[in-house]
Amino acid sequence: MAIDPVVRELLSLLDEQRAKAEPLERRLAEIQDKIEKIEGTIQMYSESRKLDGIEPEQALIEAIKGKTHREALAIIAKANDGLVKSAEAKRLFLAAGLAKGKVKNLGPHLWQLLNASQEFQRIDAGVFRLIGSREPRLLRAQS
Repeated sequence: MAIDPVVRELLSLLDEQRAKAEPLERRLAEIQDKIEKIEGTIQMYSESRKLDGIEPEQALIEAIKGKTHREALAIIAKANDGLVKSAEAKRLFLAAGLAKGKVKNLGPHLWQLLNASQEFQRIDAGVFRLIGSREPRLLRAQS
């Protein structure tokens, strides 16, 4: 029994489409494998950022407790690729209990301390870089 020419043509088209789909399915499998690897890397990185079960920010707060303001600012800068944002430093100082007096005065105090310090260089509004630290990657890429 002979195959109808229309059916033969449709079977031929089906084979062509399957042939086209095969490389795409392999490529999709490769991409899904890469996605899984990236997700695994993110998971490992996130877990490695924890120090003995303590979140990095909490570890930083613990590290600056009992330090002078200048020492605490240097520790914060070293933990942030050499950069200190005065607003972030204020939040960390409050969490570490380093603020005495009125809280509203802490922000301007830290800004003045950073601005007047020979250890820090102002690089943007409210952002200072610890002198001697290398320039952060993002700033190098922009230049």
